[in-house]
Amino acid sequence: MSANTAKTAVIYARTGVMPTATEADQAYNSIKTQVEDCTEYARAKGYTVAEVFSEAKGVSPESSLTELERAIGFAKKKGVEVFLFTSPDRVSRDQMHLNILIERLYAAGIQAESVRVSLTIPVDLGENFEGE
Repeated sequence: MSANTAKTAVIYARTGVMPTATEADQAYNSIKTQVEDCTEYARAKGYTVAEVFSEAKGVSPESSLTELERAIGFAKKKGVEVFLFTSPDRVSRDQMHLNILIERLYAAGIQAESVRVSLTIPVDLGENFEGE
């Protein structure tokens, strides 16, 4: 992928408060590790990272995910093509909330990609999802 056709991406990382999490789990899900994983993924894909957004918040959909909203707003405003996160649970643990966020990205023409879990929601879904 040449520099002229490189896609731009934003990285979103979130960590919640989980008192029962092991030290290894806490390190694996730390903001630092998530950002490093997303940055390496972006580099491997030839994406240019436009901005990094992160926050430490609870996991309920009622939580104010300010940085998530800022990331989506930035991506829309700046014409970012890819929204990166390490895994769906780092965006939301509530499936309905996650689906709504993915739909918002899709409607804005932004591809969502999880770097640890095989999940890419392309902007052009084509006929693969018709009838589902």
